[in-house]
Amino acid sequence: MSLMCAVLCPPRWGAATVIRLGAEICEQTLCFHRVRTRVSLLSGQKGKPSPKLSSDTVSMARIVLADLTDARHAADWSTCTQAYASGPTGVRRPLPEDVLERSVKALASWPTAVIFLAYLPGEEDGTEQVAGVASCFRGWGTFAGRPLINVHDLAVLPHFHRRGVGKALLQAVIDRAKTEGCGKVTLEALTHNTGALELYTGLGFTSQMAFYELRL
Repeated sequence: MSLMCAVLCPPRWGAATVIRLGAEICEQTLCFHRVRTRVSLLSGQKGKPSPKLSSDTVSMARIVLADLTDARHAADWSTCTQAYASGPTGVRRPLPEDVLERSVKALASWPTAVIFLAYLPGEEDGTEQVAGVASCFRGWGTFAGRPLINVHDLAVLPHFHRRGVGKALLQAVIDRAKTEGCGKVTLEALTHNTGALELYTGLGFTSQMAFYELRL
């Protein structure tokens, strides 16, 4: 996403809601609107513990905190982000190489960036392959007086769908947020992206507000 959050999956929703105002990285400079909804997971609520993932859906996924100064991590981040941008929940076309290169260089030293990569054994020879990415940014919740983590992009490569990769990535984000004393984790989703919305609500995220977006 742009901060476009979604697990790659065919669009099936037609419900209304939402749009947001803000500039985004990792995308071409062109202006258009997308219908989205913001959802968040609040921490520290009495009687509402964070949902736990079943071990059978995530046992195969290895989640790592990415270092984009590492050549492999940079290449894997680019692979996932390019696939996401090209898909039905992205801009539906490949990002220019200079956009990817500029983003990798910036994110490698971006002070608030928190990026996770997921790896799974490949189907042909079992060699570990990148399966997905969660590109996140730290922020501050003024009402709670606590930090937060916003999931800007959440993407799973199509051939690794339905294997718990999205859940594993989000759980890594939630665990990191708890470690850093955050009050919540936030993200966005296109309202027609049923697979992503089911994942988020299944982990305890709730829809919070509508917002507008202006591409610059």
